[in-house]
Formats: sequence, C-alpha cells, structure tokens
Amino acid sequence: MDANVARVLIVDDDQELRAMLAALMHREGLISLVAPDGGTALEMVPVAGPDLLLVDVKMPGIDGMEVLKRVKETDPRLPVVLITAYAEIPASVAAMRAGAFDYLAKPFDHAEVIRVVRAALAERERQRKFYADRGSGEHCLRVLMGPSDAVTRIIREVNRVAQSDFSVIIQGETGASKELVARAIYQLSRRGGAPFIPLDCGSIPETLIESELFGYQKGAFTGAAMSKMGKFGEFQQRDVKGVYGFSVKVGLGDKEVKVEPFGNIRRQEETGETVVQEIREPVVDVFEEKDHTLVVAEMPGISVKDVRLEVKDDLLTIHAEKGDKKYRKEILLLRSYPRNKMKMACNNGILEIKCVL
Repeated sequence: MDANVARVLIVDDDQELRAMLAALMHREGLISLVAPDGGTALEMVPVAGPDLLLVDVKMPGIDGMEVLKRVKETDPRLPVVLITAYAEIPASVAAMRAGAFDYLAKPFDHAEVIRVVRAALAERERQRKFYADRGSGEHCLRVLMGPSDAVTRIIREVNRVAQSDFSVIIQGETGASKELVARAIYQLSRRGGAPFIPLDCGSIPETLIESELFGYQKGAFTGAAMSKMGKFGEFQQRDVKGVYGFSVKVGLGDKEVKVEPFGNIRRQEETGETVVQEIREPVVDVFEEKDHTLVVAEMPGISVKDVRLEVKDDLLTIHAEKGDKKYRKEILLLRSYPRNKMKMACNNGILEIKCVL
C-alpha cells in the first residue's frame, strides 16, 4: 500500500473534530473520508474501502464500540483506532480486547495521531502482504465450493476465526469439505507458514491407534522394518508455532481412547519411550501506554531468574521453567521493542515486563 493513497475514514459526531482530523490526514498525503455517525460509517465501509477507521467511542445511536464490533465481523483485518475522552486503563484494555488496533485519548496532539495512524497503516500493509502470500485457502474455498451466499458466509467466518488462537470445531456431514475449511483457517492464521498435519481419527483402526499417534521403533513388532514417527511427533518436529497443547479423543466401538499430552512431546530414540512434559500457558494482560507497554503474566512458582524473553520484531515470547513448572506464551505487541528496553520484576508469581521506547 502506498501511504499517499491510503484512505482513512473518520467517524465522529463532532464536526470540528472531523474537520481537524481530515485536515491532518490531508497534510500527511492521505485521503480522508468522514462520517457523522456510526450508521453512516458502516454503510461507507464496504463501498469506500477504507484502510483505517478513526472512530469516536461516544456517539449517539451506534457508538464506537459497536462500530468496532461490526467491522471486525465483516473484515477482521481492517484496523480500527478508537477515540475516547477517557484515558483510563480499563477502557483502553476493553477496546484492545475487542479488537481495536489502538486508542487516542482526548485531548491528543497531532504528532500522536500521526504516529498511531502510520503504525496502523503499516500493520494493514504487513497483513496485506502476509495474506497475499497465504491466501490460497480462501481461494480454494471459492473455487471448489462455489460463489453461493452460504460459501460467502463460511469465508467470512473463516477469516474471523483465523485471527484467533482458540481451538475451532467444524461440524458437517461426510463430504461437506470440513478438512478444506480447516486447511483454509490454518493457512490464513499466523501459523500458516508451517505444515498442516491432518489426522482422521475415525479412519484409524483400533489395532493401529497407538502406532499412528505415537509412532514406533524398528523391530518393535513383526513387519516394523524401520522406525516411524507418530502424529504427535510430527507436531513437535515440525515446530507448528502456537500448538503446545492438544487433546485427541478417538471412539473405538464400545471403547474410547483419550490422549491428553497438553505439553511438549519428545521421543527418546534409544528406548522408544515417549516423554511428556507439561507446558502451561500463563494468563497474560497487556497494557499499552503512550511511552511504554506493560505485560503482566501469572506464573506461580516462577521468579525473574527462571524467565527468558525472546523478541522478534513485535512478537514477544515468554519462556519460564523451574522444576516441573514450565510456561510459554507468545504475545503480539503493538510496537517493537529491543530486548534491552524490557525490564522484568516478579512478585508472588506475578511477572511484570515493562517495555519502554
């Protein structure tokens, strides 16, 4: 995206504020679109195709939070910046959790507005390039399933859930293309660059379930001429980022096999033993301020010396290990910070990471 042709939709019932922001966008070489209320904005989005929305939270009728919600339902990747008169942390956290890219607290200075706008447009461009490279999942759905309204709704839902790290259950009759939908979600997610490993639990015979899931060593049984890695081992070896816990339940006639590793699985090649080490995902809150970001993670039993931080651009990964306790969490920050600008403190299992500009 050329920043000179980027389109910013300004949504505010205050005419003076709309005019001021529009003039500011114009001076920055951006195209400004204006809407006096939330309803008008929602009508304009599919027609005007903005690259960014600046939306006031407090408006009569459809307010800013509702605009944010509806925009994210139809275009999860369209950045929305909320404008609020309340600079309190709870309000900003609620906005961020609802999917806002950032927020601007009134009164704001022009430099801060431009910084946030440029950051949002840069993120829009990054995602455009990312999904241009990994958009084959959505394309396959359109080609193989057709252009019907039902398929359009499925594609909209696929785009929405692909942004989340939550587990997804896909229900449908045999032949309804459930795996195709699963593959599309995976390719559109942050993990899309890693291999997609399908597992058809219903097709695995009872006699082969253990070998299929856990693999086997050469000579383990008659006909085992070579070692084979199981599906769990493939997950670990191929380093599918973010997949650190999973549960598989397989029905076998009147029996049920339930495998719950929830952790890091590795095979000891000497003995063929499968070792499971639990990796917990801590509860994390992220507070964004103008000059710093505060990350708070709950990790009982952990102290600062047990923590290792891994930083790659705007992705922060927390590793922590002490005894039988092991934690790992990936956090996508709104800004990039160098590792030497991150200070840690830990008290009673509450880790605080302050990232300063």
